[in-house]
Amino acid sequence: MADIRMRVLGHPWERTTVSTDAGSREELFIALFLRAMETVPELLALPGDLEAYTVRWDGEEVSIFHPDVEQAVFRAQPDAEGSAQGGAPVGTRPPELWREERGHGFYPAPEVLAEIPALWATVLEPHEHRVVGLRYYSAEAEWYVVEVDDASGRAYGWSCLGGDLSQGGWGLIDLPALESLGPDDDPSQLVVRDLDFTPDAAASEVFSAT
Repeated sequence: MADIRMRVLGHPWERTTVSTDAGSREELFIALFLRAMETVPELLALPGDLEAYTVRWDGEEVSIFHPDVEQAVFRAQPDAEGSAQGGAPVGTRPPELWREERGHGFYPAPEVLAEIPALWATVLEPHEHRVVGLRYYSAEAEWYVVEVDDASGRAYGWSCLGGDLSQGGWGLIDLPALESLGPDDDPSQLVVRDLDFTPDAAASEVFSAT
């Protein structure tokens, strides 16, 4: 495992612990950048091809630049000293709004959340090898969570909106936003946690072929 800190264009430093079993430190940092290009709004407008960027690697830290942006769009480095250099503020997920209507908690018990990898922690693992820890669903949508930041409720996983599995894809999942969606007098519109779901590898789930 490796403790790293990273900074994406327009965001403060953020920390995570990532498994390094599948590659070198440089490969890890590039994988983090590729994930950021898919999920961070400030990077979505930039080219998705890594060849459009200049990657500077000094053996410890990677800095990635794009010719249209004055500052580095991504930086990552080891976080050997923990909180010595400060970091991103810890977000607190808001209280549940629709717990009574659901009849159960939107979030699982703390010990269950603790078993799910932190946000960014599985970037080196192929999607099909990642373990889905939580499933949420509504009348016309599904969300499968493989990473989660317990403090803020931000998650990463596979989502399918509208019931068409071919249109599903991997990306960020804002759990507090899903929890706050009102039922509009139709309880089937609530997003609920699948209480019978058993964690399993993504390859075993229905979306693995999409």
